[in-house]
Amino acid sequence: MTVKERTYQEFMKRFDKDEHLDNPFVVCIKMMVSALISKDGFHTALEALSICYMSENIVVYNQDFKSIASYQKYPTPLTNIVKAHVKKLNKTDFIDEFDKVFAGRQRRVLIYDVVTDKHTYYIVVLDYDILDKEFKSDVIESSRIAFYTIFDHFELIKQLKSYSDYDALTGVKSRFVYKKVSRNLTKLSPDVTFAVCDLLSLKRINDNYGHPVGDTYLKHAAKCLEKQFPKCIYKLGGDEFIIIAPGKVDIEKKMKIANDELGKIMKRTIKKTKEVFYINSGYHYGKTAEISAEEFYKTADANLSEDKRHFYATHNLMERRTR
Repeated sequence: MTVKERTYQEFMKRFDKDEHLDNPFVVCIKMMVSALISKDGFHTALEALSICYMSENIVVYNQDFKSIASYQKYPTPLTNIVKAHVKKLNKTDFIDEFDKVFAGRQRRVLIYDVVTDKHTYYIVVLDYDILDKEFKSDVIESSRIAFYTIFDHFELIKQLKSYSDYDALTGVKSRFVYKKVSRNLTKLSPDVTFAVCDLLSLKRINDNYGHPVGDTYLKHAAKCLEKQFPKCIYKLGGDEFIIIAPGKVDIEKKMKIANDELGKIMKRTIKKTKEVFYINSGYHYGKTAEISAEEFYKTADANLSEDKRHFYATHNLMERRTR
């Protein structure tokens, strides 16, 4: 049992002995702690909120009205009903208006918003059992504070995950994601086309034109690769990219298109330059059950060296160890 799990269990034991369940603030404190330290996050928070509302049907929607979490003993299709009315309402009119909308249906429905710095979320409660308006108002305001903290926390986690999953400069998948995928390529596809790429003369571009231009070179190269191999590009570091495309792919044809486009873009970026802008590549096709990621990489990298020698020879360039 982890420290986080022990902390959660101890907290729950103390809370269960607490006799202040009629205090919405106490319940909402439980919601915050539970959501932030327990594995099931939102579900635990909503379970706590259900104590306040005495409801077994609570749903959390994002601003596009897609359900992101729920606590439902008897699931009810609320989305279409809610979606049809929520856009017509002012934020201050949610409670009164929804009471009117559902009055004829003999269902008590409550909806209110929680607004963070970046997003708006909606809490929808069906068949709640709070009749005291003052108490209901206390629960709403307390849970707003609690859920603001929870949503803010999860937005931060999501943002951090995005930083780890995608390269900050180019926007393609990161080395971290490549390592996860490469552990078991069979999950990706029974066969793949695996390529190793790097950029011609990046160091000289940085030295002669400055690192901002070098960064532009990297970004456009990544975009040209991504255009030809959607969601198949990984940046390992520096100017090295990996392509793992499911199935057998005509790498040479696609790389020619990518390089033609990259050359045109960079010629517009650096006026009157004699530099050659090119993505070197070496690739290997095979069955993922028979070849490991390390073997794919080793073969593709050897073919990359051969591609460089051929490119330097055909373009009358001196082969350089520095890229």
